[in-house]
Parts: sequence; structure tokens; C-alpha cells
Amino acid sequence: MSRFLVPFVFLCLSGGSAWATPSDDAGQRAELHSKRGVTFYQQGKLADAVREMLEAYKAVPDPALLFNIARIYEKLGETQIAIGYYQKFVTSEGAEPARVQKAIEYMQALREKGKAAAVPAPAAPPPVTPPPPPVMKPAPAEVSSTPAMVGVAKGVHPSASAPWLGPVIVGTLGVGALSGGLVFAARSKQAEKDIESYDLSYQERLQAQSDGRADTLTADVLMIAGGVGILGAFLWYSLAESDEVPPAPAKSGLVAGVTQRGVFVGVSGVLP
Repeated sequence: MSRFLVPFVFLCLSGGSAWATPSDDAGQRAELHSKRGVTFYQQGKLADAVREMLEAYKAVPDPALLFNIARIYEKLGETQIAIGYYQKFVTSEGAEPARVQKAIEYMQALREKGKAAAVPAPAAPPPVTPPPPPVMKPAPAEVSSTPAMVGVAKGVHPSASAPWLGPVIVGTLGVGALSGGLVFAARSKQAEKDIESYDLSYQERLQAQSDGRADTLTADVLMIAGGVGILGAFLWYSLAESDEVPPAPAKSGLVAGVTQRGVFVGVSGVLP
């Protein structure tokens, strides 16, 4: 029934397989939808044009209509859907060899374009965690005139109580972000499968493509944030351990002094 199809000049559609006769109801419906699709295409209403072409193909499954549908999806920017219809056209019986070659060239060009767009941007380097401020040692206490035993004062390092608490919190958040990124990456892969499914309607495939793009972006952001968080926690913990100052051991010595009743001599621990 190619002779009843309005010539689709913009999509390079010419005669292909034989459709039904004009008296056939399916052939008449296919011709009507095809004419409407051409009109909508010429008016720039691509979504309406592809809807009419799909209706025409339902009425009469002519391979030439698959080529038209793929070309309209390509102009709509729906790369994966267009590739799917090109592939279906190439494997259809009765498809013209010259147009099959064209469809293969179009598919290769779309796949190369998709690969170029899928190259991720280089990840930003992780931020460098600044070292903690130096610990101010307390000034030595004044020595009383009255002799007394001198004890050892043990300073407590700010990070000695729980040096692992901060890195553990940051690392836990990093692991959570990384896990969330993996979940969204899995959802993105599922969306790619839905795009190529011919059991879904056009609107459902559009929604699947939109969801897939959003899930891919979210997965990239979460996985980068998770990696940065885990690396930052590791650096933080390493720096905290290296800055911890162990207390110096006390040394034994003699402390002598004069009291009102005589000389006082004792053994005590003194600071080094």
C-alpha cells in the first residue's frame, strides 16, 4: 500500500512493501494516519507526527513506516528509542536494501554521539583536611617556699579521649552516600531497559528516559560525595593519631628544703 502513502520527503520515504488495496479498511486507516503524520511533521509538531505514524503502523505494519518513526524520534532527540526503531526496520522482511544501509549508518552515528555525551567529566580532587591546631602546653606552676612533694601533671590531649569519633561519623556518611549512589545507578540501568521496551507507550518511555537521566546524575553525585567522605575520614583519623602526644614518664629525684625545725629531704617524682 506504499502507493497510498503521502510521500514523506523530509524522511526520505518512498515506495517499499506492498500495502493493502484502497478498499481495505486497515489500508485506508493507515493512509489517513500517514497523511496526518506528514502534515504534523511539516508543521513542526513532531510528537503528533510520530503518534500518527505509530497508528498507521498498527493498521498496516509496513517496514517503511518504521524508518519514518525512527527518523522522527531522532529529530525529537530520543536517541535510544530511535535506535530501537532503526533496528526493528533493519531486521524487518521486505525492507529496501538501500534504506537498510541508510538506517545502519544513522544508528552508528547516533551510538557514536551517545558515547561522546556519556564521557564523564573528571572528578574533582578530594579536599585536603587541615591539620588540627597545635596544643598549648600549660605554664609551669610557681614553686611554694614551703617544701613539698612535687607531683607529675599529666596533660590531656584534646583528641586523646575519642580521636576516632569524628572520622567514624564522616566515614559513615560517606558509606551511606556511596550506597545510595549504587541504588540510583541500578535504577538508571532499569530505566535504560524500559526505554528500549516496545511494550510501553511513548509517554511511558519518555518518562523512563527522564527518570534515567535524573537517576544517573544523582548516582554520580552520591558516589563522588561518598568517596570523598571516606577518604576524608581516613585522612582525619591518620592526622589525629599522629598528633597525639603520650605523657612523659616521671623521674625520681631528691627534693630538699629547710623547715622551721630542721632540714627536710625526701624522694619525689619531678617533671623532666
